[in-house]
Amino acid sequence: MSARRVSRRSVLVTGAALAGWAAFSAQKLAFAADAAETGGATGAEWDAQPKVFQIGREEARARLVPYATESDALRGDFAKSPYFRSLNGTWRFHWSKNPDARPTGFEAPGYDDHGWDRIAVPSNWEIEGYQEPIYLNIQYPWTGYEKPEPPHVPHEFNPVGSYRRTFTVPGGWSGRRTLISFQGVKSAFFVWVNGKRVGYSEDSYTPAEFDITDHVHAGENSLAVEVYRWSDGSWLEDQDMIDLSGIFRDVYVYAIAPVHVQDLFVRTALDDAYRDATLTVTTTVRNRGGATAGAHSVEAVLHDARGRRVGSPLRGRATPGKGDAEVQLTADVRAPALWSAEQPNLYTLVVTLTDGRGRVVDIQRTTLGFREVAHGPGKFTVNGKPVMFRGTNRHETDPDHGQAIREDRMIQDIRLMKQHNINAVRTSHYPNHPRWLELCDEYGLYVIGETNLESHGVRDTVPASLPEWTGACVDRLRSLVERDKNHPSVIVWSLGNEAGQGSNFQTMADWVHARDSSRPVHYEGMNAVADLHSQMYTVPADVEAYGKSGSETPFILCEYAHAMGNSSGNLKEYWEVFERYPNLHGAFVWDWVDQAIRLPVPGDPRHNYLSYGGDWHPGYPTDANFCCNGLMAADRTPHPGLLELKKVYQPVGISAADLGAGTVTVRNKHLFSGLDAYELRWTVTCDGRTAQHGTLPPPKAAPGGDATVRIPWTKPRTPEPGAEYWLNLSFVLASDTSWAQAGHTVAGEQFALNWHTPAAADPDPDGLPALTLEESDSSVRVTGRQVDVVLDRATGTLSSYRWKGRLLLSGGPVPNFWRGPTDNDIGRGAQNTLRTWRDAGTKRTVTSVKAAQPSRGAVTIAVECTLPTAPNTSTWATEFTVRGDGEVRVRHTLKAADGLPDLPLVGALLTVPQGFERIDWYGRGPQENYWDRNSGAFVGRYRSTVDAQVAPYIRPEQTGNMTDVRTLSLTERSGAGLTVRADPAEGEPMLETGALHYSPFDLEGPRHPYELKRRDETLLGVNHRQTGVGGNDSWGAPPLDAYLLHAGRTYTYAYRLSPAQEAG
Repeated sequence: MSARRVSRRSVLVTGAALAGWAAFSAQKLAFAADAAETGGATGAEWDAQPKVFQIGREEARARLVPYATESDALRGDFAKSPYFRSLNGTWRFHWSKNPDARPTGFEAPGYDDHGWDRIAVPSNWEIEGYQEPIYLNIQYPWTGYEKPEPPHVPHEFNPVGSYRRTFTVPGGWSGRRTLISFQGVKSAFFVWVNGKRVGYSEDSYTPAEFDITDHVHAGENSLAVEVYRWSDGSWLEDQDMIDLSGIFRDVYVYAIAPVHVQDLFVRTALDDAYRDATLTVTTTVRNRGGATAGAHSVEAVLHDARGRRVGSPLRGRATPGKGDAEVQLTADVRAPALWSAEQPNLYTLVVTLTDGRGRVVDIQRTTLGFREVAHGPGKFTVNGKPVMFRGTNRHETDPDHGQAIREDRMIQDIRLMKQHNINAVRTSHYPNHPRWLELCDEYGLYVIGETNLESHGVRDTVPASLPEWTGACVDRLRSLVERDKNHPSVIVWSLGNEAGQGSNFQTMADWVHARDSSRPVHYEGMNAVADLHSQMYTVPADVEAYGKSGSETPFILCEYAHAMGNSSGNLKEYWEVFERYPNLHGAFVWDWVDQAIRLPVPGDPRHNYLSYGGDWHPGYPTDANFCCNGLMAADRTPHPGLLELKKVYQPVGISAADLGAGTVTVRNKHLFSGLDAYELRWTVTCDGRTAQHGTLPPPKAAPGGDATVRIPWTKPRTPEPGAEYWLNLSFVLASDTSWAQAGHTVAGEQFALNWHTPAAADPDPDGLPALTLEESDSSVRVTGRQVDVVLDRATGTLSSYRWKGRLLLSGGPVPNFWRGPTDNDIGRGAQNTLRTWRDAGTKRTVTSVKAAQPSRGAVTIAVECTLPTAPNTSTWATEFTVRGDGEVRVRHTLKAADGLPDLPLVGALLTVPQGFERIDWYGRGPQENYWDRNSGAFVGRYRSTVDAQVAPYIRPEQTGNMTDVRTLSLTERSGAGLTVRADPAEGEPMLETGALHYSPFDLEGPRHPYELKRRDETLLGVNHRQTGVGGNDSWGAPPLDAYLLHAGRTYTYAYRLSPAQEAG
């Protein structure tokens, strides 16, 4: 660092900072006046007093805990500071049904709590077994008990948790001020220390700190906390999530010097070349002692990631007198390593405060990143580059701990995000645990920091423009901004979510613009007060319309691709649009993980399941599994859709240049990084089997640039007849990172190679072993040397298919047009509107069965059926050709009548007897995939089991589908079994298939996987096509039209059944 030079950019930053601080100071005075009006706590502040949201609470600031030495500060583990004591652990606890039933006088140090329970802090008391969680999306959680009008809250059922414990104040803290910090308590609470009430606070997701110096003494002290499940502040906390209560984040006490660093605000600005930086450190020094404080020295030392000092210390002087003094230190930093989500370079700033005698009185630290966010007409950039959010929303939720999120779960989340190419997260819809922000800084994620403000159920009236709610709204925003202002990962401030419109949002926007003009403001509910234009669940065509409009306001989707159950369709279409227009800056999936609670299976406590709304209090109003919208299950098992997201989010694009010459074009979508961290692996497959492979160094493509790469494959002189050749490319990590190991695939693509030699002609049926045709009134039987096929005339389907005496097929193909309704299907009412197709196959009427033997080695059986679709009847025809080599060729034709709804699928179900559990297929995989969700599933050969085809959806629904299937085999260990092949001779080169121990009808109805009744046999779906899964939303939007199966058309497809090749 060097002495500060004045530049255009730094003058702008400093000017904005001073304006912001002036607004901040004015706001503090307003809050102080509000607090004075209360006249002290009465104990009723939790109800119908929206102007009273805190009493005695410290004003919001950056999270600071003093250290004893500079080296301790550099290490950054404040839990090891001698001035810190955690109060996490086991507390005494009493649960009451309502405020009138709560124990009074429990705050007294001598109160007898031996009969009370014990509870872990942090935790949610519902998770610990006290009453039940509640899940409602829009309605307030108390709806099933009482229906108060704002700002009133329930009285008859409004549980109160009374907490007690003791804690020790070290003797070494004498002469210092002692503060207690609650990082998260839902939804409102009073605090007593040694029997004295010290404060009250609302806002569940930001810190509430109290100066308890006048109430503690060295040695043991008593602490009592009274937590209200619902308060008037709950009207501002109507987020779409499971409603839980209690002290769910860390609690600790710490000691500060009478004159200490009260707050730090660190800002960085970059020069026009984005090379050098200006560092501005605003330090607030506060005197909490009785005497007037003289001049104190402030020294700030910057350290790089290796702990080395950067430049010279910054020094200034502050004279706080009997209050606050502010000192601003500014310096130039030459060519710092910049922070971005790609390259999260961090520095540590250690600030030391010394008194007039040169004694160190306080040492504080903060991490920082040199980065600059610019926003305005026509731009939204990080370090000069237009940012593209490949994002997700994330609720804080854990199946075993509720909202008491542990660090290992946070790390698991962030590693999984990075592994799946997610570069941004929206803290929906409240400030997240402070450790999460530190991890985002360290691992590299862009963050939209969101205010704890949602009034969805009453958003037309609260907070709107009501002045009684203004203070609470601004306080919630201020608590977020002050806590998180030094995190480089936070690049957008959000005013809240689905809370309506009104002047209160203008007031909030004005406040944050004045306090921190370096970050844009977001609020989808009232874009007029924001710097970004934000929408939710806009379909790709309408997103493109905004792109084409040329609007200079940067556009994002703060929520899109509703990932409820089997969803995440048409992501590809979204990202083709996002990458086409410069005013589009990405989107955030709704959402990261299912919200669910792990419970024992009823009647079988040895096993557990993931529960959701309706499981905890039968009959209570609920929105069921609408809390389960995750890209992964609550236990962090990824859903198949996450792999599709990884594909469309990949930061390296690969396209064909001249495949005939072996060249491809690589586009580096990184903003700041080359491709040196990767190696390029290539494979050529022949019918899914590796034929050639190799590894290449990464191409030299600058950020945002292209490079041409030649793949050194060798074209075979004589390609195998009828074989497909594919080129698979993948960029993998060349070495370990903090979030993945070397070899992890970051990006990939697949190309069909035009190396085609016609397949050999099928043998003439006359040359095949002879067949015998036998007909009776009830059946048609075809037998040969090793094959035996029986068709039931009543059903028009095969009742048996044997090879060498072994039963390979015990039923089918039964026409099927139904799937276990997905959550998106149910959301648009498809289980009702498309219902004419549900039983159309099983209730068919066979109108004709005709058998013929055109040659000695072939028998044909033609079956015609009518389908009872309404209002018009459809028809289904199947032609079987049984051949002497054991092959059965099947051709289906559906004539879907006019005037009918779309079809869920067009296909047929075959019943395969027990024992054929291994599944091998050549098609897209390995994860399940669908017509509108298969770009991330490459064509290859895959092996699994039938049981493994059930994806981990929390509610049973359609699962296990594979697209573009050429062949599929169900076999036993020996390799004996059944093979299905698409029939290219009939113009149907590919199928969709699925093999399950459940029928589509089995998947319809049960609320949980444990309720499914597994069949011994396998139901094999051999289908022409299945409707896409969709996902634009889950409450009405169908899949895109390109992925629908319309009626009024004829659908024809064909396949071949044959014995699988046995091992040996």
